[in-house]
Amino acid sequence: MKIISAVAAVALLSCSFCFQVKGALITGDITFDVGNVTFDSGLATATTVESWTNARVTGATGDFATFQVNPPGVTGDAVTLTAPWIFNPSTATNPLWVVDGFTFALASATIPPGGQPASGSFLNVSGTGTITGHGFNATPGVWSFSIPSSAGGSPFTFISDTVAVPEPSTWVAAALAVFGVAYSQRRRLSHALRRSA
Repeated sequence: MKIISAVAAVALLSCSFCFQVKGALITGDITFDVGNVTFDSGLATATTVESWTNARVTGATGDFATFQVNPPGVTGDAVTLTAPWIFNPSTATNPLWVVDGFTFALASATIPPGGQPASGSFLNVSGTGTITGHGFNATPGVWSFSIPSSAGGSPFTFISDTVAVPEPSTWVAAALAVFGVAYSQRRRLSHALRRSA
């Protein structure tokens, strides 16, 4: 019994060294409206946003809502968007946008099938990146940009994706704990067999 307790204590101690203390991930979503967007060409062939004007927050939930300066129903907080922004081919852009102490670093952008029709009637771009701010851990997220025409009224949405993936240290700690219990059971069984023989 003392051996089992000692092995379990060592396994728990090794587990505690493997875990790292982490802050919270950002949750929620934030939506912007852009007054006017200027592209390098018409929507059917555009590859770059040359400028954005009058970008404002139109909706925020979760952690984003906590840091909004203007109350709901009032003209939204100003958003700073990087220009020029090359979206085709995808160009990492850090930061792509900044608002209320949050910063979004774009990792990649794609135009989904049908997202840039030859008619030039609309443009859809989506992608992935990381948002940081206010002491939260860097949080992976997905975003989308959709514009019905180059005149404006462009919704631009960020949604944080907080699916946690176990770190290697978590797997190592779990494996050590299972190994420790199995080893102690084997030793105990071996001792019992020797005594009965």
